[in-house]
Amino acid sequence: GSDKLPPYFNEIPFLPSARELQPVRIILEKKGVSLDDMKLLHKENYLEKNESDYVLQAKFYSRMNILSDLVASHESKSVRKVVLEHMTDLIKANRSFFQNLVEYEELASMHFLTVVHDPFSSDRDDVGDKSVGSSSYMASVVAQESCVNGGFVTNLLRRLLSRCVDESDRDLKDVLASCLGEIGAIDPNRLGREISSCQFESELQGSKDNEWRLSHPPWKGHLDRYQLRLLSRHLVTSLKSSPTILDQHKISFGIQELLKLLNESGSSNYGRAEDGAKKERADKSTKSSMSQWLREKLEEADVLNVVEPFWTTNYKQADTAAAKSPPFFLKSNSYYAWLSSFSRFLISRSISNKNSIWRSFFYACRSAIRSNAGISAAEFLFPLLILDAVCFGNSHDETIVVRELVSSLTFDTVGSEAICSMNMREREKAANSVFTLIDLLRKWVDQEIEDRYRESRRRKRAANVDLESCTSAWPADIVLSKIRRLLDQIPLSLCASAASRVGMNARALQFLEIDSRSQIASSAISNAKKNTASYHDSKFLKSCHIDGIDLQLTKKLLGQLRDFDTMIT
Repeated sequence: GSDKLPPYFNEIPFLPSARELQPVRIILEKKGVSLDDMKLLHKENYLEKNESDYVLQAKFYSRMNILSDLVASHESKSVRKVVLEHMTDLIKANRSFFQNLVEYEELASMHFLTVVHDPFSSDRDDVGDKSVGSSSYMASVVAQESCVNGGFVTNLLRRLLSRCVDESDRDLKDVLASCLGEIGAIDPNRLGREISSCQFESELQGSKDNEWRLSHPPWKGHLDRYQLRLLSRHLVTSLKSSPTILDQHKISFGIQELLKLLNESGSSNYGRAEDGAKKERADKSTKSSMSQWLREKLEEADVLNVVEPFWTTNYKQADTAAAKSPPFFLKSNSYYAWLSSFSRFLISRSISNKNSIWRSFFYACRSAIRSNAGISAAEFLFPLLILDAVCFGNSHDETIVVRELVSSLTFDTVGSEAICSMNMREREKAANSVFTLIDLLRKWVDQEIEDRYRESRRRKRAANVDLESCTSAWPADIVLSKIRRLLDQIPLSLCASAASRVGMNARALQFLEIDSRSQIASSAISNAKKNTASYHDSKFLKSCHIDGIDLQLTKKLLGQLRDFDTMIT
């Protein structure tokens, strides 16, 4: 049996250079498992006659590609930290190899050249040699990647800079800084593709979720799509990164419940809204095998092997403890505590409300949102829970939602109001989640209004019969009016002030500009109705384009803008 195991170790990206693992390394090498990371770290001691510098160059390139993918995609921050440390050591020990990659990429980015030449091939005997390990071969490989993906070094820098934006752990940020320090300064003209600040944001999971949700408003009947998205992009990731057994159980329960809901919904009618009792749906699903539709969807998402075991599990949760009562923000000492308690309260209100359309979907996630590892799932559900409470709840629910959102953006206490115990970093996360909610709701409204006036939209819906063609139980007109009402109760001036307090200067200026433009528009329309002003009055336009906003705050923000802020303003 022992002879069958070693080949599987070849799938391990690398073996950390820990003293405790040295016996393991020796045994694997005796079994024929090639682990070349130590050769790359100490190449001067490992150069052999049959393994030239070019062979190590190719291995360095292959290893760096693997490490770059792990930095960008792995769920565990502990793994990302080890990978970054190993990458830093590799670059430090192989500066010449890394410099060669930069030079190959620079030549490949010169599109006016018809032939890519190796700058070191004039005095070597491998000119024209396209075998693996030759410098010409490496140049051609890097050139091909540069044309297709923008170049390895370019992608590596983009991923590292994106992680600098995304990571919140201070130790991990220090490791990132060390890795960037080993890479050193590189002239942007030597890269295969330009790197801009917008690419940093596009790498983040939250940004990708916003783009996806923007094209899937809930009133267009995307229940199955939302369930699949949550299951494949969030719960699976949360399960892999769960630090404790208890966290794993909470996430597993959510996966189990979502599989039941998806199986019944997909096998009977695509996109059908929930209309049965949750218990009846669950019991019916567990008696049958997984539908072919669901199996295909999970295979497409590349998560079938991960979630299929939970089809036969029998997790149960006894909801003995009632959800906490509001207010939540003023009682919470962290962003996670606020989001978890607030979301749990909204789910409890939803499951007890027969008018709530997606209540079973929310209820299936009640355990996952209470796990630290499931915070991404809570963030994904947050806009839906807010919209559900506002649209299907009573006036009391709407009041609680508005009060919580306003509290998260209020930094100056008034009277006897309690002071929030969150530190500034946690408050920044809370404020950003509210800003993301506001942006998403506003874009949903604007997009729906625009789509209604496009004649091509009707033809497109008739041509494509899919999940999107189903009838939604969310009343679109009522939802749009509820969103407008909610947004009107959150002053843009408060958003601008909160953004400035947490250091989001560019976003604060955007809120001030929107506030000013909205006041000008309403004033102009009012005056036009009264026939007291003309749209062609240039004096009116010149005198009113900055009215109604805090000029002192505007001046302060403009004076504090940094280079990154000015690029995205």
